[in-house]
Amino acid sequence: MMVLKMEYLIEFVQPSKKELEEILDIRMKMGRLDDKVRFRNFLEKSNVIVRVIKVNNNFAGYFIVNIWKPMYGSIYEMSFLNRYFNEDVYKSAMVHVVDLLKEKGCKYVSIILQYDEKYQFEVLQNIGFEIENEIFRYEKTDFSLFPRENKNVLVMPAAECDIEKILEIDRHCFSESEQLNQNILKETLHHSRGESFLIVARLNYNIVGFAWCSIFSQKRIGYIVRIAVHPKYHGMGIGTRLLNSCITWLKEQGASKIFLRVISKNIAAQRFFEKFGFRRVGIEYMLVKKLA
Repeated sequence: MMVLKMEYLIEFVQPSKKELEEILDIRMKMGRLDDKVRFRNFLEKSNVIVRVIKVNNNFAGYFIVNIWKPMYGSIYEMSFLNRYFNEDVYKSAMVHVVDLLKEKGCKYVSIILQYDEKYQFEVLQNIGFEIENEIFRYEKTDFSLFPRENKNVLVMPAAECDIEKILEIDRHCFSESEQLNQNILKETLHHSRGESFLIVARLNYNIVGFAWCSIFSQKRIGYIVRIAVHPKYHGMGIGTRLLNSCITWLKEQGASKIFLRVISKNIAAQRFFEKFGFRRVGIEYMLVKKLA
């Protein structure tokens, strides 16, 4: 696709092998890449779209889009070389992403922005994106555990036969746009190469909660992806058992710190993580556009 903008000729093309290596090198320099082979495999998945952004036939940047579940596309990453980053180029790239996802049958597209990325906010809102969630980013730099936990709760690694129950709990705890799907969980169970930890909590042999954490190997940063407990079992120390298990696993993997995200409206979750010593370090926003 080509777009003419004043003196710019803006194109979006599939990356050549050389351009793909350039993207990987850029991510490595920015500290966003742990393993080239692993990330190259991620880019080759059928639900991932990569495009090079060219301005006047020069490499100007790239974007990566992930159709992470049916009808839901997310902008995994969009990056520009500084000399090419301006409103025309950014807006053209976002419009192209929207059109691309429409062609793929998506009904929604989302992106997460940092609090200080006000320039992008204005562009996105002008093309129909709306803020869906304000998100607080939390970090913990020690690996202390919460001492009081329910010893009657049994925590163990998840198996494929647990996926349906995990998804049921997830549906009780998160909005439709945030919910996990079967493919994501299967990928985590079978292809994470020891960099993810998916566990379930059982009470009287019933699965009542789950947690998922990962570690980024290059910087040894731990990430709590998800902790969820069925609403019927809130207040029974199940979340504490799950989070203690995640912290212990991340420490064993050599993590230097742990981070997670919490929606600003979820006061109970914020208090829960703060009692473990997590502190708020930033604000992000999820913007969503409904595709006609």
